[in-house]
Amino acid sequence: MVDAVSSLGSIDYRHDEWEVDVMVASSQKGLMLPPGLAFNAISEKALAAGNTAKLPRSYWDWKEFSR
Repeated sequence: MVDAVSSLGSIDYRHDEWEVDVMVASSQKGLMLPPGLAFNAISEKALAAGNTAKLPRSYWDWKEFSR
C-alpha cells in the first residue's frame, strides 16, 4: 500500500511496475489543487482479497468496482 497524498504529481510513481496493490492520494498536496478529492488505485489482487475478506468495514470496500 502506498500513501501518495503528498507526493502524487511531485515524484515518479509506477503503480503496475512496482506491483503496488493499493495507492491512496488526494488533490491538495503534490497536485496543488483545492482539497476535497481523493484517489485510489487498486490492483486486481487487492480487489480479489477485498471480495473474500470477512472483516466488517464502512469504507475501503471495493465490491461495487469489482463486479
